[in-house]
Amino acid sequence: MSKFSFETIKDFDKHISKSIPSYSTLIKVIENISTYFIRDGYNVYDLGCSTGTLLKRLHSRDDSKAIFIGLDISTNLLPVYEKVDNKKGRLFFFNKDITKDNLGLINASIVYSIFTLQFIDYSKRLTILKNVYKSLVKGGALIITEKIFLENSKLQDIFTFSLYDYKKEYFTAVDILNKQKDLRRIMFPITEKENIELFKEAGFKHIESFFQSLNFKGWILLK
Repeated sequence: MSKFSFETIKDFDKHISKSIPSYSTLIKVIENISTYFIRDGYNVYDLGCSTGTLLKRLHSRDDSKAIFIGLDISTNLLPVYEKVDNKKGRLFFFNKDITKDNLGLINASIVYSIFTLQFIDYSKRLTILKNVYKSLVKGGALIITEKIFLENSKLQDIFTFSLYDYKKEYFTAVDILNKQKDLRRIMFPITEKENIELFKEAGFKHIESFFQSLNFKGWILLK
């Protein structure tokens, strides 16, 4: 396996499904939850949308007049607009650094951050979350998933090596080790407690976990 990078990786959707146990189930659950929030006259944002698969799936099954907007810093992953099935004229993708203050989110009924913040410097995460909270309409939601560290060292060890066992079905031991080395410089997980503290500091009061597979955790945050 070549050096892991979002700017060069190919077949990203297949790669992530082989790297995160129950990833396809997670996406299906997110799709179902989303039906409570996607509606006429509001915007739907995916921060760090990568290939845009989630938004394209939501867009294809939606019959409202919501606008779907995906943002990602990697041009390698970002869908080429002309190739997107956009017959409804409501699906857009933009190359954007979400750490910038002028994120421009407005009138959002739901926002997604699917394994995105873990790749962003900790000092910039609160600003992003505050921007999301401000953009959401009352009753709107942020669906966020992150890889977390466990506070118990034994459980952290069990989960880490159980994940390696899962990955060995798809990757060699050398591939797994090399990717872990590459991720050291770009991925910065924190504990669930630290994540929830950030959510609350950003303004969210209603926080509920809806998914966990080993170290991979999902929450829904209501405004």
